[in-house]
Amino acid sequence: MWRVIQLPTFLVGQFSKTLHAKIPVPELKLPNPKSAHAPDAVDQQLRCVEAPHVAVLVDTASNYGRGLLEGIAEYLESQGPWSVYLNAHATGTIDPKWLKNWTGDGILAFVENRATENWLKRKRIPVVELYGHLENSSLPTVCGSDEDIGILAAQHLLDCGLQSFAFSGYLDENWSRLRQRGFVAQTENAGFKCATFDYPRSVNALSDWEHWQTQLSKWLEARPRGMGIMACSDRHAQRVLDACKRVGLNVPDDVAVIGVDNDVAFCQLANPQLSSVADSPKRIGFEGAALLDQLIQGKVSLAEAGQRRVPPRGVVARRSTEVRSASDPLIADVLRFIRDQNRYGSSVKEIVAHFDMPRSVLFRRFRKATGRTPHAEIVRARLDRAKHLLVHTSRSILEISEACGFEHPEYMGAMFKKLTGQTPGDYRRERQ
Repeated sequence: MWRVIQLPTFLVGQFSKTLHAKIPVPELKLPNPKSAHAPDAVDQQLRCVEAPHVAVLVDTASNYGRGLLEGIAEYLESQGPWSVYLNAHATGTIDPKWLKNWTGDGILAFVENRATENWLKRKRIPVVELYGHLENSSLPTVCGSDEDIGILAAQHLLDCGLQSFAFSGYLDENWSRLRQRGFVAQTENAGFKCATFDYPRSVNALSDWEHWQTQLSKWLEARPRGMGIMACSDRHAQRVLDACKRVGLNVPDDVAVIGVDNDVAFCQLANPQLSSVADSPKRIGFEGAALLDQLIQGKVSLAEAGQRRVPPRGVVARRSTEVRSASDPLIADVLRFIRDQNRYGSSVKEIVAHFDMPRSVLFRRFRKATGRTPHAEIVRARLDRAKHLLVHTSRSILEISEACGFEHPEYMGAMFKKLTGQTPGDYRRERQ
């Protein structure tokens, strides 16, 4: 016989095909009613065939929240189904009255304050937090690695040949501070200082918006030209772009800007289009659902669940970091030539011929402007392209090495491990 789990009609897209699945339920062989253990036996059989009741509390207004749902749905395709209550407009705070009356088996949550964390702990049901916004949370957590996000953004701007850096984010938000920490550490490790500008996360009144945009504009205007700035999110990057326009700063020539989340709607509507660090919400959703499933089944204890941080997928480069100006304009042209997607097979010989300059002059000016040799930059550009193809395509290592200008996949593998500490295969598995 079959049993159909009916879900509320407001559940979105990908859940419908997974969660409205038919679950085979075997007929129960009822024990002898005279047995003292008969009720427990029946209850146990019922629990074995009933799908777990799980609340999913995410904010689908963001690219991150939508990615979480995709990952959860993918997990349920192979391991579910669950009976799901979905709150697609979660704010990080849970109504304690709802929580008190809800009798489910587990929660995938968005938690932003200590009171909500304590309510969830008192509920004594399995919970996995998916955002990582609350500092030193004691809840089992699967979330992004914010420090790694900052490091990746800094490295992208360093690779653009920039030598002046800044970060703007939300001082009172733990995730923003972690991104700032990674960004500042990476730029300082490269021998550069990093300026910072703190902005309030919530600006409601128009007068407050104008005040803070004016302050940000004045701060940017006082910074040196040819600067690279990381905004803590794509939404905040919009504010940075607006502030640049207010004081006549050209992006990317005067200021290169990079955000976080790779929210395509925000990035492509921005003027110029916004470069962004792509985090891993789909993988976080998948791993978070898997961890909650293990907690519900008792396969993992709270102590074993701990905190799991998933690395970002990479940088999606767009117009806002296509730096034209540099201390040496000719070397800026060489950098663009090397990083043109159609020239990953370029060589030093080809560069010398294209720019009609002696090899010794190219090496001297290139090292002075970037601190690297032209060959090292060519390899770096090829490996950046390889990273993108490893994460965003299913092409084989051989196909990727050929597409990126490497004659042999073994050489690509050796250089890849030297730069990243991982083999191409390990890098792909960690981010897909």
